[in-house]
Amino acid sequence: MPSYLRHALALPLAVAVACSTATVATTTVPDVSAPAATPAPPPPPLPPIPEVDGPLAIRVVYPSANQVVTSKDSNFIFGSIGSGKASLTVNGVPARVYPNGAFMAFLANPPGDTPTYQLVARAARTRRA
Repeated sequence: MPSYLRHALALPLAVAVACSTATVATTTVPDVSAPAATPAPPPPPLPPIPEVDGPLAIRVVYPSANQVVTSKDSNFIFGSIGSGKASLTVNGVPARVYPNGAFMAFLANPPGDTPTYQLVARAARTRRA
């Protein structure tokens, strides 16, 4: 192949390469000299739980009567008993009673042949003067 023909064929290729655009990936480097953003203030604390000392009245919110509990081995039970000064056991296990009389317990599911919870609330003893 004559040299002038080689140069003639190479010229369009050189022009095409020179005119093509290339994409370059860029990244942004954070400016470490800038001060860090001020963190948001923490949310205000929750108000205290009000104290309730009424007559004992057990009310189970969950699980409801005759509800099928699908958990395999343990479950929550919660509701209220009317007084934050009373104590409560569920199937013999002490349940946490809050100042407003609400309670919550996490305990083993009752046996399948007797699927019931036995709740026993006791009023706080008062001291006699």
